[in-house]
Amino acid sequence: MNKAYKRINWENYPSDATPLNEANLNNLDSATDTIDDRVITLDTTKATKTEVATLVSDVTFEESTGIITITKKNGSRVTIDTQMEKIAVNFDYDQTTQQIILTLIDGTKQYIDLSALITQYEFLDTDTVAFIIGTDGKVSAIVKEGSIEEKHLEPNYLAKIKVEAAKAETSRADAAASATKAESYAVGGTGSREGEDSDNAKYYYQQAKDVSEGLKGGLQPHGTVAFADLPALSDVNAGWMYNISDEFTTTDDFKEGSGNAVPAGANIYKTSDGKWDVLAGTPVTGVKGAKETSYRRGNVNLTPENIGAVATGGDTASNVTSFTSSDVADGSAPSWTNVATLTSGETHTSLFAKVSQMFKNVRYLYKMFGTTDISSIGGGTVTGAISSQNKALAQLNNIGNYKQTDTLLVSSKLSANIEYELNTLLLSKGKWLVVSSGELNAHTPFAYNLGLKKSDGDLYGSMAYLCTPHTDTGIWANFLQTYTINVTSDTVTASATIKHYAADSNVEIGWARMMAIRLA
Repeated sequence: MNKAYKRINWENYPSDATPLNEANLNNLDSATDTIDDRVITLDTTKATKTEVATLVSDVTFEESTGIITITKKNGSRVTIDTQMEKIAVNFDYDQTTQQIILTLIDGTKQYIDLSALITQYEFLDTDTVAFIIGTDGKVSAIVKEGSIEEKHLEPNYLAKIKVEAAKAETSRADAAASATKAESYAVGGTGSREGEDSDNAKYYYQQAKDVSEGLKGGLQPHGTVAFADLPALSDVNAGWMYNISDEFTTTDDFKEGSGNAVPAGANIYKTSDGKWDVLAGTPVTGVKGAKETSYRRGNVNLTPENIGAVATGGDTASNVTSFTSSDVADGSAPSWTNVATLTSGETHTSLFAKVSQMFKNVRYLYKMFGTTDISSIGGGTVTGAISSQNKALAQLNNIGNYKQTDTLLVSSKLSANIEYELNTLLLSKGKWLVVSSGELNAHTPFAYNLGLKKSDGDLYGSMAYLCTPHTDTGIWANFLQTYTINVTSDTVTASATIKHYAADSNVEIGWARMMAIRLA
């Protein structure tokens, strides 16, 4: 679209460069007509407000969520979720669950189950074969030891094995027969030939040994037997020795006489004078505990009472323990003494020595605590009493920060136009809040001033009041006045004053109180 009007740049009189003539006016008229046509065209083709309201005024994009927000001219918004945060940035595979694990851009995870897409093979062990799955997922098979039977062998190979097995069985039988024969000639007792027990190498060896030992006068071991199976003395030779496998009691055939208990495993032999003798000598003849008066023989059972000991679960009430005591009489303990820790395995002497030291320490504490009754202080405990006294001391330390005084003037009548001093307080340097209060009465209306003065007479502050009289005798009115003052000297006396202007002297003061609280 071209411009409809070209500027003339009019100049003022007396310039004649831009005359107001037909050409210039028609130029302006033509441009106006063109512009008017364009306005009409725009008006007929323009968009309505309703149409414009739906047009887009702004578009924003949120990178973290992938949401596009479109704002229209009428202020309404349309959001488009691109699901960008659901874009996968990494993945992994879980062999156990057969799942693909997708890690999304927002950090969350999605799981895709592939178990339905993967053929699952299951390897089952048999009596013969076992399967093993390695860490790399590979499967291997092994043959179980001792699981191969004839049915698993190749027929020709099985036939060869049976032939060899038959030969081996024959060889075993021959070997067993040879072994039995060899044992018969070696020691006898196999039952394979007649007279083998007295026709074998062992028998001949024993005979030769007996002769040899007999010649030397030594003992000849003849094995282990029970006492009941011991041969008769008349059937054995001197020097023959037997090991008795059980406990027994000696008889008259023994050199030490009858009635002695001998433990199992003892060795006895026949002496040259035809008696049995215990090789270890005469056994213990009797046993008694330290608390017994006579010896006992045989299977003796020693009880804790027999030896003076305390039985399990017994009572040591009468036992005596010797130890070095550190305990002293009440009031004699000079100081506290540290005591080593009690440990397992200590002797009674050590334990009681430590206990006595602690008794001495307790007596020292008792002396230091004193005998004053503190049952009414802090609940009666030491810590409670100390806490209570600390609190009281703290209150005493703060007493300089609060002061109060009372002046009781029951039915005191005050004369008019005279300043009366109600209360005084001695205040130290600092900032104070002073409160003056009291009770007064009158039978006629009157005005009065409340004031606060310091010791040099200067007035800190005053307040004028008008008191309404009471028609009933005994009804009183309260007054209250507060002052904030700074005391710059070390101390100052502050006085609360009152002055009334009644027509008569029928003004009464019931009571007056003054208190001061330190502010700084």
